[in-house]
Amino acid sequence: MKIYLNIFYSDITFPPPPAARYYHSTLSIWLSVDPMSDKYPSMSPYTYCGNNPVRLVDPNGEEISDNFDWIRDLKTGQFIWRDDVTSAATTPDGYSYVGHNDKDILHCLNIRTSYPEQSFKNAGIGIKGVFGWPGFAVNVAWGEGHANLYAQAVSGYSEKLKNSNNLTGRCFKGIEFISYVTQKQFSGSKSTQMLEAGHLSIDAENIGNCSITGYYKIPQEAIIAQQGTSTIKARVFIPAQSILPNTVFHSATCSLGDTNPELLIRSNPIKLKWGLMLTPIIRRMP
Repeated sequence: MKIYLNIFYSDITFPPPPAARYYHSTLSIWLSVDPMSDKYPSMSPYTYCGNNPVRLVDPNGEEISDNFDWIRDLKTGQFIWRDDVTSAATTPDGYSYVGHNDKDILHCLNIRTSYPEQSFKNAGIGIKGVFGWPGFAVNVAWGEGHANLYAQAVSGYSEKLKNSNNLTGRCFKGIEFISYVTQKQFSGSKSTQMLEAGHLSIDAENIGNCSITGYYKIPQEAIIAQQGTSTIKARVFIPAQSILPNTVFHSATCSLGDTNPELLIRSNPIKLKWGLMLTPIIRRMP
């Protein structure tokens, strides 16, 4: 006995192209078995790229491939994703081999992914009440905190960049520096707490027009922190087109100052600095 089952999905195009499979975009699965599933017996025949489409591609529908890497144009300094590059030996002339991961772009630019934590302390004095009136009191405020700095290469995908050597259109968008400052106050009065705010600035040489300063604000995302502490975040984004072949990232500076108007005396502004270079550059004197 034969049983016929008709299934209709509004988001499926009929008929499919030759040798293609039906794909359900809502469920994110194939509705038929991969014709090349015998090559990968350990994987489900209904998956695509081993359930890892960010890391892997299937350029011709016949095999999963990870033969792609970042290279850099020696003239423009542009970072390019190539599906046919697997090592320095397969890098075309006029380009330098960078690596397989986004963090390899950071290493190429002589930048770390994270930097040592920096600590600070602050103190101030506030007056509660009015001079000459009962209830006048001096309140002392003090606190401590620490700052962290991270760097990451930001990549994405562009339809305009899709070609025979970059089937997914992957592209490098820029470098992002992120700093978190966490503070803990020990003042007995809320009106005299130290309210630190400020900005993060990046010192770079031979960089195109872009903002290299980001201001500390309360982060929009959820932050896991110790009870009784507060966290602020600053972000500086350097777009890819501003990074030239001779661009050098020297340092990052976190500048903080108290903003509580009720404090009459306060500690000096806080400056925390990180050297950004992964390896120091030694230059010969002329």
